[in-house]
Amino acid sequence: MEPDHYRALVVKPELVWQTKLPSPPAALLPLGANVLLVATYRGELYRLSLETGRRDGRIRQPLRKPITAQLVHREGPHLFVASSQDKELHAYHLTRGRKLWKQRVAGITGPLGLADDRLLTASLSGAVAAYDINDGSLVWRRQLPGRCYQGVRVLGDRALVLDDSGTLYALPIQNPSDIPMPETDRATEPVEDYPHLWKRQLPVTPNAVVGSGNGRLVIGDSDGRLLVVDPAGGETVFQVLLAAPIYSRPIIAGDLVVAATAAGEIVAFQGSDGFPVWRVQGDGLVNHPLLVIGYPQPRAVLVAFARGGLLALDLATGRELWRYDLEKPLQIASLTPGGVVVVDRRNYLFHLHLADSTARGPE
Repeated sequence: MEPDHYRALVVKPELVWQTKLPSPPAALLPLGANVLLVATYRGELYRLSLETGRRDGRIRQPLRKPITAQLVHREGPHLFVASSQDKELHAYHLTRGRKLWKQRVAGITGPLGLADDRLLTASLSGAVAAYDINDGSLVWRRQLPGRCYQGVRVLGDRALVLDDSGTLYALPIQNPSDIPMPETDRATEPVEDYPHLWKRQLPVTPNAVVGSGNGRLVIGDSDGRLLVVDPAGGETVFQVLLAAPIYSRPIIAGDLVVAATAAGEIVAFQGSDGFPVWRVQGDGLVNHPLLVIGYPQPRAVLVAFARGGLLALDLATGRELWRYDLEKPLQIASLTPGGVVVVDRRNYLFHLHLADSTARGPE
């Protein structure tokens, strides 16, 4: 007999509601069980009710450019937003709706990183910086020689940043003891030569995509190369070459590493040695991040195809659990505490309820 959670996952999701958005969304961020925060390519922010699909409150426009980096800090509760085409980083109080601070910094790319009271950013210029989340003051700054397209990943006590030359840097989040700091542990001036713990030259293309999970980094590139890196010292755990480019952010879930290619193939490997576990041929280009269903125990992987289909696969076996087809190509997909929200090219947002409500996205 199949376990209960497996029977629940097999059930095809139900459409709860659909609504037309006023502009293309850049990000869909669940705020608790009943609210969805929408960030747009117009630089707008607004809330939708996950129960009804109706807008909750007015539309704010903190930026005049597309929002390309955003992070919700629920303990604050804070919201941080920036655009790679703008020169501002904004911090908001989520419940009060007021701006806390802003910093003038150009070309920030996502994702942003968060560690304790510090917000980590990377920019197209190669600048990596840490800011105090409460007042926006600069704690430290490091200028890398290359451009940073993939933002910052926080793993343990270090920030990992990949530049367009394929060099992966590990930077200490806390100020190293060999850099004199005031008693407040805050630099009065930017530390331009902030040291790195290690750096590694990786054989990846400039447009590589980066994911993380279980304390490790996973990187896929347009040559079809997939690498897993241990952040402790930068050693490559394993490396494989797939038959088509990887444009979708790969995931590490449980003991497996899962990647999807531009040809629609989804492949799972053992995280320890890269041994192939299962392969599934999907329905064309995958260029949206893979999503994990099940938290804290990952149970399934959700694949969003560019042409408009969703496919849920059992994480352990690759067995198809369900699929859901949209009439138009897909713009974006995101998990909510109770299901999944997707937006098609017409800007229609669909809220689908999953029988297994323990859902989460990429780390």
